[in-house]
Amino acid sequence: MAIIAGASAAIQSAIVAKLQVKVGKSFTAFVILVIGTLFTLIYFLIDSKLKTPNFREIFIVETINPWLGGLATAIIIITFMVTIPRLGVAVVLCVVVTSQLILACLIDHFGLFDVTVRRFTWQRGIGCICMIAGVVIISIF
Repeated sequence: MAIIAGASAAIQSAIVAKLQVKVGKSFTAFVILVIGTLFTLIYFLIDSKLKTPNFREIFIVETINPWLGGLATAIIIITFMVTIPRLGVAVVLCVVVTSQLILACLIDHFGLFDVTVRRFTWQRGIGCICMIAGVVIISIF
């Protein structure tokens, strides 16, 4: 599934960059998010077997996390639209994935958002450095 998600991100990046030239950035972001919402709704209906979700848990107990997740999605879409026409799909996705990896290591290390703690080791540090080197190489060539 992770490979499919990665491939989908590359395809989405290219499509969003092209579409925004034709219909504008804000409308493209809106259309992409609406279509994504429709497919997510289909997944929800299948996965939940039409059981009512616990809205109290989502919007009262976990007041900030759903908003942060939605904000992150909007930031990603808008970033793709602004940066891909200038830098290309490969460079943008390299930077996005590398920044995700580095922040994920920090989230793991400190146990942020209640995830299981996994310490930042020197081996993980070398992996992050290699990712940064990969970004530089992809950017130059």
